[in-house]
Amino acid sequence: VPRELQSVPLLASYTDRDGRAWFAYDNGTVASIDRSGAMRVAGERDGLRGGPYRAIHQDRDGSIWFGGDGVLVRFADGGFSALPPLPSTPPGPIIGIADDDRGALWLAVEAAGLLRVSREELRAAIASPAHRIRFSAYDKGDGS
Repeated sequence: VPRELQSVPLLASYTDRDGRAWFAYDNGTVASIDRSGAMRVAGERDGLRGGPYRAIHQDRDGSIWFGGDGVLVRFADGGFSALPPLPSTPPGPIIGIADDDRGALWLAVEAAGLLRVSREELRAAIASPAHRIRFSAYDKGDGS
């Protein structure tokens, strides 16, 4: 781990299907180590926005998703891209991410509940930063 990250609290870690280890730090930095031991450290200059990240998940297509403060960041094809902020989201950071058989992402928002973002909405948001992401929200009243 680089010296500048040794004293920064680690918030999340994840190992993807290619054996690459991902680490999300409290300062919004993300580091990855591939099977050969090569390390990459990424920050805002690399497309990371809305950190720090408390959730990391690899979807069925191989994209790596990072959940921050109401923001999703996707790592695919060697680069990071932040999706447009989720409008009217419950306050709180994204603390968990999962995908379902239809390719939708389920986001656990701390102290608020779950959000489901369809595959189509994800594709539209990736294609256009101006896209307003639509989602379904579930809270205690819905049984979550």
